[in-house]
Amino acid sequence: MLNHLTDYKQLNKQFVKYVIPSIIGMLVQALYIILDGVIVGQGIGEVALGAVNVVFPFSMIVIALSMLIGVGGANVYSFHKGQDEIKKANNIFCQCLTVSVILGAVLALIGFFFRESLSILLGANEDLLPYATAYMKWSAPFSMIQIVAFVLSVFVRNDEDPKIAMLGSIFGAVINAILDVIFILVLHYGIEVAAITNGIGVSIEFVFYISHFIRKKGMLRIRKPVFHFSEIKRVVSNGVSSALMEFSVPAVTLSFNIAVVRAAGTVGVSAYAIVCYVTSIISMVVLGVTQGTQPLMSFYHGKGEKKTFSHVYSLGKRTNIVASILLAGICILFGREMVPLFQSGSSVELTELTAYILRQYSVAYIFVGLALMNILFFQTTERNRYATLISFLRCMGFTQVFILLSVFAFDAKWLYLAYFAGELCHYFISQLLVRRTMKGIEVGTEETQAVIESACVNTGCVITISREYGSGGRIIGRRVAQALNIPFYDREIIGLAAEQAQLSVGAVEQSDQKMEKGFEYGLYIGRKYMPIPDQVFIAQSKVIKEIADKGACVIVGRCADHILQGKENCIHIFIHAPFKQRVRRAMGEYGLKAKDAEQAVQNNDVARESYYNHYTGAKWGDAHYYHLSINSSMGIEQCVELMLHTEKIKGKYSKKRA
Repeated sequence: MLNHLTDYKQLNKQFVKYVIPSIIGMLVQALYIILDGVIVGQGIGEVALGAVNVVFPFSMIVIALSMLIGVGGANVYSFHKGQDEIKKANNIFCQCLTVSVILGAVLALIGFFFRESLSILLGANEDLLPYATAYMKWSAPFSMIQIVAFVLSVFVRNDEDPKIAMLGSIFGAVINAILDVIFILVLHYGIEVAAITNGIGVSIEFVFYISHFIRKKGMLRIRKPVFHFSEIKRVVSNGVSSALMEFSVPAVTLSFNIAVVRAAGTVGVSAYAIVCYVTSIISMVVLGVTQGTQPLMSFYHGKGEKKTFSHVYSLGKRTNIVASILLAGICILFGREMVPLFQSGSSVELTELTAYILRQYSVAYIFVGLALMNILFFQTTERNRYATLISFLRCMGFTQVFILLSVFAFDAKWLYLAYFAGELCHYFISQLLVRRTMKGIEVGTEETQAVIESACVNTGCVITISREYGSGGRIIGRRVAQALNIPFYDREIIGLAAEQAQLSVGAVEQSDQKMEKGFEYGLYIGRKYMPIPDQVFIAQSKVIKEIADKGACVIVGRCADHILQGKENCIHIFIHAPFKQRVRRAMGEYGLKAKDAEQAVQNNDVARESYYNHYTGAKWGDAHYYHLSINSSMGIEQCVELMLHTEKIKGKYSKKRA
């Protein structure tokens, strides 16, 4: 937990480490998008530029599905990483990677074979249709690489390698731009080549991201996934708001294209296309801040460090406010000077209309950045209903309402304020939900934690947890310790016992919660020749008593409930779960196949039962020996809350004994 100013300074540095590369990568992407628009407009013409904008919603659908899997999976991955469930986290990544390949292949086929129908559906008129169809013919086949590359980039960033994610974006965009200049401005090729060079740029990004795994830079490894429907469902649940968030871009673009064609014709569509290119730099920067903040918020939420989580969230919001105000100011002051860059000739009508739209449109991004951070808040705390609601409203909500009002009820000049008004409404609703959520956390968690922590620490309450293999007892114990801000002991006892018994850590680990059987066990005579499992048990018993004497803590396994039997201010808990659920957990956490997981559950349960029964003379799992027996099938969070609200943990245990 962060309790000192120096800790916050360190956290600020960590924030910069993640956010700056993310902003730079997104900024380069935004600059490339603008340069691409300049090159297409100058080299092919304004109609081609309008056609690219018509096809733009299909490209954003590809990105939206990338975020569904990438961001949703990364949130779940970082949460498990914060829980130290590395194998389970890696399997989440492998499942997401496989799903992204399948989705990409499907989109590539749809875009290629139905390109004309899609172009018409997306708003192409007779002038734009030939260009839009030609562009989609060559851009659609690269959809699979684009989805996989994006998913890899998000996971690479979460695997503590934000620099390679940044470099991939930079090199992909730079090579793309160079090829555009050569083939469009110099050699005068058409719009088909613009699509191909874009695909080559995405392929370069893919090579950079995959190099992270080839070099084995972080903890992630590409392996054959073990699919679990519940985990895929959780990924989708976490990522659906991100997908909707990206769908909001094509949804708004499509809505404006239809309205602008009605209000201002082809010139209006070209003007709006230029506005989209220019404001994409603001959009990418605030998105870069949000994506850079995501790994930290997910990780600290997984670790249960609420103050650290809140600090990172606040940093992200403040950064987005400053960035969006500065960039919107530049658009307002220098909008007219930007327009000629996107024209092959000189159209006063196009220049004036574009500058007018840009002034009204760019200010909306102040609230876009804040809304994105609020959506991220809901995603990382797994308030997915709120995240999905706000993202859905940004797709089909207030902006569309204001577009309809401006076209049919008011003068068309108000049309371009619809985006500002819509995003303002979305932000206020999201902020109300954030305050409601944080108030609930304060009432449901902080007050409870203050009462529990005070009672637990003051009475020196020790919580022991015995558990069936695969029931999640270790995770539950760690979460309870984090909530109470008290020490947690599991494998830490091995090192302490090794020092106590003057044995190697490896020897203690081999005998940890295991015992020798048969003829060899009976050969040991006296303390000097005592079996190593017995030596380990005696050493662990001393360590556990010493730990308990120091004060409040959580101790997992190792017969701690029996060793501390009769000690004041102790509560003994047994965690269990149905066999099939424990098998599924073992498969997910340790990457085991079904048969191997079943065998592991059975073998570990037998070993724990034999160990406990031998050294305690009691029956392992018998509810008579525990103050509380919990079925973890109710859910990890529910188990944690139940333990936190247990009467004895609240301090009433000592009163009853008195």
